[in-house]
Amino acid sequence: MTREQQIEHIKARLKKAYSLPLSEQIKWKKQIQELEQELARLQGSISFDENKAIELLNQANKEILRICAERRYGGDFYQFMRDNPAVTQYLDEALNAIDNTFRQKDMEEFKQAIEQYKAAFVKIEELYQQSRTIGFRELLPSEEKDFQLSIFN
Repeated sequence: MTREQQIEHIKARLKKAYSLPLSEQIKWKKQIQELEQELARLQGSISFDENKAIELLNQANKEILRICAERRYGGDFYQFMRDNPAVTQYLDEALNAIDNTFRQKDMEEFKQAIEQYKAAFVKIEELYQQSRTIGFRELLPSEEKDFQLSIFN
């Protein structure tokens, strides 16, 4: 098995491990840590700098704030999140991707996870604004096609 194949195999195993419930992850903590260490060893040529990763995350948050600037949500935004669990799950998946790639110490995947996180937050912002402008009236047939409160489009 080549080095690249080993890396992909370990990444697949870690991805499966990270998808386990937290109670199971705790149970298999030692084996997961061994896989993470083996992956870091195999990726030795690709350096992962935790300080750089944290700086990337901070930059992503600043960019999100810039994109969503001047919008004050108050309680409405949080109610929107509670009323739309699919939207909350979408953001949680992006946050989990950041957490998992940080633990894997793979800088390229971490950068991709940051982009996914930014895109998720911007999409949620768009959906929230869209939900506020449409309101609670019945949509006209011509509007139904254009308005879809779905994050999977």
